[in-house]
Amino acid sequence: MSHDVKYIGMDVHKEAIVIAVLNGSGKLVMEIILETKASSILQFLHGLKGELHVTWEFLILGFYAGGRRRFSDHASALR
Repeated sequence: MSHDVKYIGMDVHKEAIVIAVLNGSGKLVMEIILETKASSILQFLHGLKGELHVTWEFLILGFYAGGRRRFSDHASALR
């Protein structure tokens, strides 16, 4: 049985998020741009199969202060 691992990196901006998905070997398998909404992010992540490792980067302090809390409210939905 193959263990399907995906590494997801998100570059978060005020209006959009650039998401890159790498497979367990580190090969880029998908790149997408989504609107910066928790519902859009969750819908995308729920569509991926396998073991997901997610990280994100954002530098806008205003988004960080408000967005972090809203996203963390949904983090348990990914488990």
